[in-house]
Amino acid sequence: MHAVVHRPSVAPAWDFPTVLGQPLIVRQVAWLRAVGCTRILVEVHADPAGFAVARWLGSHAPGSCDVELVTTPRPRGHEQVARRAGLAAGTPYLALPSDVLADADLAQVLRSSRGDGARVLLWSPAGARATSVLIPVVGRAREPAIVAGAGWAATLRSRRDAVALADLALMGRLPLDGPCPVTPVGAVTSSPLPLAWVAPTAHVASTAELFGAVYVGPGAFVGPGARVGPSVHVGAGARIEAGARVEEAWVEDGATVEPSATILHASHGPQGAASLDDGEPATFGDTLLSRHSTPSAPRRAGSLLGRAFAWLEQPVSALGGLETRDDASRLRRA
Repeated sequence: MHAVVHRPSVAPAWDFPTVLGQPLIVRQVAWLRAVGCTRILVEVHADPAGFAVARWLGSHAPGSCDVELVTTPRPRGHEQVARRAGLAAGTPYLALPSDVLADADLAQVLRSSRGDGARVLLWSPAGARATSVLIPVVGRAREPAIVAGAGWAATLRSRRDAVALADLALMGRLPLDGPCPVTPVGAVTSSPLPLAWVAPTAHVASTAELFGAVYVGPGAFVGPGARVGPSVHVGAGARIEAGARVEEAWVEDGATVEPSATILHASHGPQGAASLDDGEPATFGDTLLSRHSTPSAPRRAGSLLGRAFAWLEQPVSALGGLETRDDASRLRRA
């Protein structure tokens, strides 16, 4: 079985989605492999999101010959991506939107479809921001039947969606009997509070307080007297300094929340505070003081797009074993 991970027409509010410390694309690839997909086509554009996905797969998944990048100038739909990748007409494949995370056993669906295809209806977990997801298994039939799948799926278009799903996982409300259950990465131990997961290399001060569902990533630091939670993601290497208060928030990798600062219902990263829903800059009162531990120089969109195209068009040998395709031709392994 082939799979196509395609970009939705409405772009997500963030460039590189992660769930409990692991990139969404990595969880997607793991699930597709678990349900029997042996060739996975990933649509990317020459934009920050596409560049981030390509860079991660190239540097963290060397030798992944079953994953191929398909570059397109804009969202084309899974049919166009499959055609650009050279799939013959009528070849069955699973079409997964790039903003959907699923954990479902599709073996029965694939057996019963008999090559005609199906539209798999997966309900979202109670508490997720969406109610259901329809995942096509493309086959010979023009209008394949809608069948209920055994498992769940959720759409993650914003950091708020990811926080809500992470809460469900930390509260034990996501099934663990699927082919690829969602669990924290780098958090094999937990703090004394049952819902707070802390990576082994993170440090939480003895006087810090963690409330409710909280994920503290590798190398992160939570200082004395800090109050964190509920519904908080603390990224790898992030610092929450002494006396800070963080609630329903996403603290990006390497970001620092200053002493006694407050982050409420927001994302915090290199550019300061932003909305959890659409990533737009958020305005707060004087209680919110923040900085990033390694400020980045301003980027010009043109140079970033140029670097993205240049990176995606490198020889296959430079991409750690991944095959890539441009708009016109396939770059074959040397």
